[in-house]
Amino acid sequence: ADPSIMPAALDVVVVKPPVSVSTAQAYAHVTPRTPVFDLRDLPRLPLAQWRSYFVNDFESSVFQLFPDVARVKQQLYDSGALYASMSGSGSAVYAFFEKGTTPTYYQLQSSFNDSFVAVCPLLEAMATSPGTR
Repeated sequence: ADPSIMPAALDVVVVKPPVSVSTAQAYAHVTPRTPVFDLRDLPRLPLAQWRSYFVNDFESSVFQLFPDVARVKQQLYDSGALYASMSGSGSAVYAFFEKGTTPTYYQLQSSFNDSFVAVCPLLEAMATSPGTR
C-alpha cells in the first residue's frame, strides 16, 4: 500500500468505557445522515483524513447521552490516533495508530483506568486493500 495513504503497520486500540448503551436507546435517538462520501473511495483516502468523511451516525446522540464515550474518542486522538470511531451503537471506541506511535498498554490503562483496553497489531496484509496494491 502507498504509505502516504495507509501506513504499512498499524495498531488497533479498543477502549470500552464502563457505560452500557442500550441498542434500543441508540436506535431511538440516531438521525441517519445522507452520505457525503462514497465509501468505496475510502481506501484511496489517507487514513488521517477518514475522520472528515467516515462518521458513525450514532456518535452524535450517544455522545450527548454518554459524554464519557466522547472523551474516550478525543483522548485517543490526543494520544496520536490517525482515526478513531465508536464501534456500532456503542460504547466501545476503536482507533488506528501508526506502529511506533501507539501508546503502550500501560499508558492506555493509566489513561482509561476504569475501562477495558486492548491493543492489537493489524497485520500488513490486512492494512493493504485490493484497491491500493
